[in-house]
Amino acid sequence: MLLTDILTTKENKSGGILITIAPDFVQAVQAGRRSFFSDKTLSHGTALDLFCSWFEFWGIPLVRRAGTETAFERSFCVATWPEVMPENSHGPQLIPKIAEHASELNAVFAERKPKLVIFLSCYLWQAMNVAKGVFSQTAGIPLEAGRRLTDKRLAAYAQRWSTLMTVALPLPGKNTTKEYVCSLAGGMQSVFRETALLPKSSSDPLLVAAAKMLVFDRTTSIDSIRVHLHVDKKRAESLFDALENRVYRLDEAGNPRAIRKQTD
Repeated sequence: MLLTDILTTKENKSGGILITIAPDFVQAVQAGRRSFFSDKTLSHGTALDLFCSWFEFWGIPLVRRAGTETAFERSFCVATWPEVMPENSHGPQLIPKIAEHASELNAVFAERKPKLVIFLSCYLWQAMNVAKGVFSQTAGIPLEAGRRLTDKRLAAYAQRWSTLMTVALPLPGKNTTKEYVCSLAGGMQSVFRETALLPKSSSDPLLVAAAKMLVFDRTTSIDSIRVHLHVDKKRAESLFDALENRVYRLDEAGNPRAIRKQTD
């Protein structure tokens, strides 16, 4: 079932990105409130909020403030599937039970004709494959078994179908650490590039990690302050120390590291 509080736009009405998640992990939004998917004020719960934060680690930060969104943010829509989770089933037992409700997801495909479907559960993706015949008119047939997007233990897959691409990611939560999310960066950029959905504003995902590796040299910095500002060494040291928590923070080893500016 499509979330109706996400605005229908020309970008998500056809050829957009469909996020598919189990209904138990979506929080209801205040009645009458409608906006684009990543609007910070339109919180659908912890799982989808965390998912929005992953894009920064992939070099594709999402705009989170209304009025500044781009065509990329407007290309997202969200569907819960199945409409009601099967009872008395857990883990892999859920897969065939969810597959019985394939027609519900197929109806969303027919309505929105997405280029990319991102499942926030590998079980949902596996259920689509179990019921692949149901999707013959909307997705065609799978053209590959599914390729791994990371070498980490927690699996994630990309799979091409005749008319769309599917991605299976784990449900965002305590097991999806920053290290894990960063490991998906190269694969996710490839997916967005392959589906012609990668925005021009995207950057090399390794730049985010590289920025965290930068270390200031205290001695060189103090010497530079002393020479260029014409102060003695003691004054230069006090100026450098005053910049702590403004421009840099000390890491566990005592090395000063740049503070990254937060983005909306």
